[in-house]
Amino acid sequence: MEKKYEFTGETKEYNGRILHRIRALKYLDICAVGQLGGWIEKEENLSHEGLSWVGDEAEVYGDARVYENAWVLDNACIFGNAIIRGNSTVFESATVSGRAEVCEDADIFGNAHVYGSTKIFGNAQVHGNARVFGWAKILGKADVYGDSRIRDYMVIQDIEE
Repeated sequence: MEKKYEFTGETKEYNGRILHRIRALKYLDICAVGQLGGWIEKEENLSHEGLSWVGDEAEVYGDARVYENAWVLDNACIFGNAIIRGNSTVFESATVSGRAEVCEDADIFGNAHVYGSTKIFGNAQVHGNARVFGWAKILGKADVYGDSRIRDYMVIQDIEE
């Protein structure tokens, strides 16, 4: 397997962990060869397969994983056992943690926080100051925003007419 990024040697400490800045080794749609990326704790955080990328000042650490064609950008933070995959994007100042999974074409952005054992998938969006936690599921074309709080076993989905 050909590597798509390398560690630059630049590190920083964050929440008691050492994070490493990455640099692209090949073109990935969102970045050019040689472009600096964000921060990861270890190679297991960002797959070398697919077009997935951690950019800007985004941070991924712990046992969190970003793979397939997912992007984590801006100042987003992914940690715990969270999974970001598919064509999903987590950006701005959003946080995904715990055992949360963001997949398919879902987007998490703004100051949104997704945590616990939640699943966000389909074309769902969580943004603003929204919080989704517990065992909640957001799917389809659902849009959770503002100061919304979705929790426990709630399921939010779009309704086809």
